[in-house]
Amino acid sequence: MVQTLLARRIRDRPFLDVVGRILDSGRGLYASPAVRRRAQLAPDWPPPQGGLPIGAYTSQVFAAWLYLDALDHFVKRALKVRGYLRYVDDLFLFGDSRAVLRTLRGEIGHWLSVQRGLRLKHPDARILSCSGHLDALGHRIRRDGIQPLPRTLRRLRTRVGAHVRGTRLRVDIERSVASTVGLWRFGAELGAAASGDGSDRTLRAVSGSE
Repeated sequence: MVQTLLARRIRDRPFLDVVGRILDSGRGLYASPAVRRRAQLAPDWPPPQGGLPIGAYTSQVFAAWLYLDALDHFVKRALKVRGYLRYVDDLFLFGDSRAVLRTLRGEIGHWLSVQRGLRLKHPDARILSCSGHLDALGHRIRRDGIQPLPRTLRRLRTRVGAHVRGTRLRVDIERSVASTVGLWRFGAELGAAASGDGSDRTLRAVSGSE
């Protein structure tokens, strides 16, 4: 399906042939039980013949832009959801009614199944209040700032440990630490700015796709 969607936008045959070879390199990847265990995949999902080659930069582009771009248009234009965010396959909807959010989640799940052969990872995810917190993208997001989750700290320690053992280049670890610290500083500054916001909106969010 990725090749079909891409061919609708790009007509350059040599380019499409290269993309085809990249996609073929991941064919059958999920058929390996070892790979499924390593990736912590469910026994029945994704199908053994599905998926994009892990590690290829093109996979990020295809998943974030090409494959789910139409979903964004469906949510905004057909469902007319005003509060909507998507980071690759993480979806966030905001609204004032839990019942409406549940209905929207069902509509999105149906669209993903019919149009893309996908399914929501957490179709019954708890609907959260924005007055609390949301754990997403490795961080805990609150009205008063953003903090890293424990697993994010563990990953950073792992990267630093790899550098100490000499299995990772110094330039890589410097960039990694600088990026992580920069994000944490942004979260702290965001919290400082939010602390002066007297808004008491009670929007709620629901998230999750696979």
